[in-house]
Amino acid sequence: MKIPVEQCDYGMIYDNIEDVIINGAQKVVKDEEVIAVLTIIEHGIQAAKEVK
Repeated sequence: MKIPVEQCDYGMIYDNIEDVIINGAQKVVKDEEVIAVLTIIEHGIQAAKEVK
C-alpha cells in the first residue's frame, strides 16, 4: 500500500534545530512527536523481522 507523503522543506527542520541550540527557539518538531515516530519505525522493523 502506498502512503502519500506530504511535501515539506526538510531543511527548515535542520535550520530550526540550529536555532533551538544557538538561540533557544521553540522546536518545530516536539520531542513527543519524534519519540512517537521512532516507536512506529521500531515496531515496523520488529514486525518485518518476524515475517522472515
